[in-house]
Amino acid sequence: MNQVKATILTVRDVQKPLKMVFSVHQGALTKQEIDKSDAMTSCQLNRRFLSYHVKTYDVSNGRLRGTVCIPTGKGPFPGIIDMYGVSGGLKPSRAALLSSYGFVTYALPYFAYGDLVKYVGDVDLRYFEEALKWFSSQEYVDSSRIALVGTSLGAMLSIVMATYWPDMIHAVVSYNAPHHRTMTPLTYYGRALPYINNNENPVVDKDGAINYLKSFGCKFFDKSELTAIQIEKAKAGFLFIAGEDDQIIPSVYCTSMLTDRLNQHGHRNHRTLVYPGTGHLIDPGLLPVTNITKNPFNGDYFTLDVCL
Repeated sequence: MNQVKATILTVRDVQKPLKMVFSVHQGALTKQEIDKSDAMTSCQLNRRFLSYHVKTYDVSNGRLRGTVCIPTGKGPFPGIIDMYGVSGGLKPSRAALLSSYGFVTYALPYFAYGDLVKYVGDVDLRYFEEALKWFSSQEYVDSSRIALVGTSLGAMLSIVMATYWPDMIHAVVSYNAPHHRTMTPLTYYGRALPYINNNENPVVDKDGAINYLKSFGCKFFDKSELTAIQIEKAKAGFLFIAGEDDQIIPSVYCTSMLTDRLNQHGHRNHRTLVYPGTGHLIDPGLLPVTNITKNPFNGDYFTLDVCL
């Protein structure tokens, strides 16, 4: 596969469509050659993330930040809290798309955004507890139908939240979640929770990209209960989505461990979708994809992955 290096595309303003230009050129050209050649024909596609009748507002409540999207119609509506991973910041595009289908959504950043903590290692579970309780209390939210959607670290946090507040969370959609607490230490009221440290001496290939799967993949086969997520404490229904070609974590294996644990405790309300040829960062369709990405968590290094 040809390697495409890029930063992760993040749509910051969902009020405006993402404008993408498609052009046809003569022959098989490199990017540099395309930039210098004239297109035979081209067209522009405007990708909207927000329905015309959805209302949005920025959250600034205590230390909570983010964006809420409220669909048109008479509420209260089923609610979704949406979180992403270690790239940080606010990513409201998925929340905006979901709101167009009748959900009130809360795109929840938790570091590297505005006046939030700068580093992911400073994240406290109390922040997510506050977000959950505040969102559930809003008049436009049906508190009996609250779901979480998360990718990567956001998926891990979603599952952990479902185990801490099982009566408040009724469904979880998890994109490539680990079955152990990992990536960053978590604290709750000052108590540090044991976790797998997967950021020590990473393997860097000849192109300057970190291969997390080769560096730390073996750690996920650890059978220790000390760091394992006790998913059986959750009462939510689960949809697990895993990329078969994930180069960050062995997500198919991790998903099987999570579902095995649920089954062992009589929890059958779960479903798994595994996609071949798919990597770690699974995003809504019709967005540019890369297989080597860059985010602030890795400093000057790129990260090897297959994205969709």
